[in-house]
Amino acid sequence: ERDWCSVVCSSALSSGINAEYGMNADSIVKDVLEKLYAGSNDRYYKSCIIPHRPDLNIVLMPTSSLQDNVNIIYKFLDTIEHKEYGLFEDIFVYDLATIVQNFAELLFFDRYTKLVQAYKHGHIHLFIVHSQSMKKVITLLDEMNSFVPLRSIQCYLDKVEEFTLKANMTDIKLKHDFLLQLSIWGPDDTVLDYAFKMWSGLLNDYYGKRWDLFFHHLQESMKKKIPFDRAKYDIEVSIIENALPDTQLFGRCKQSTSKNLLKIVSLVKQLLQI
Repeated sequence: ERDWCSVVCSSALSSGINAEYGMNADSIVKDVLEKLYAGSNDRYYKSCIIPHRPDLNIVLMPTSSLQDNVNIIYKFLDTIEHKEYGLFEDIFVYDLATIVQNFAELLFFDRYTKLVQAYKHGHIHLFIVHSQSMKKVITLLDEMNSFVPLRSIQCYLDKVEEFTLKANMTDIKLKHDFLLQLSIWGPDDTVLDYAFKMWSGLLNDYYGKRWDLFFHHLQESMKKKIPFDRAKYDIEVSIIENALPDTQLFGRCKQSTSKNLLKIVSLVKQLLQI
């Protein structure tokens, strides 16, 4: 939850960021991190697009600019190259992943805007190009987050299983309820994606599947020169959403190691090339 984060929380965040990066750290880095870590859950949701149920009219309220995020990512990469800021500290890796995730959201929204325009003007080739870019963003972000335990759904599910074993409980309902809050928590889709998380596993196996379905329906609409069949799409996307709580496995929980940072850097560089 993020709504509890008040002035006291913001002050603690500021102090923590100063402690990690120094009082003289780049002001843009500190400003962007503070905006990403603080604020209400509603505000955070409105700054994201990937976890939204795909539609033709999504509006984004970003907390920072695409170029600011690109500049900060290069600062982090330069830091890694020169072994500064406690290179392999978990918090450093988590901050890098947070900035990259924000960049990925802004990049995804940029391609989404172009995709919608291509659809509206019947440019199927451009539509395919932009949809492929969006798919690549989700795939790379999912893989990057798989190397950050706090951003992997399977790591959380493993903790649930560990807890239930110690408490001599069954973990089936706990897992189901946990996944329910991330998807269809509420009757008849009235509370959708309530506790959404941009975690590895969810990106590919949940959000990615919804976007793939959305692309398919729009492409069929263009090919056959017929209107977007929203009724059919709503039924099919609801099936994906209702299936999530019963999903058993989302890959493997990878432990945090220094080697993971090198893999993350490689994935970040691929994202920057999209």
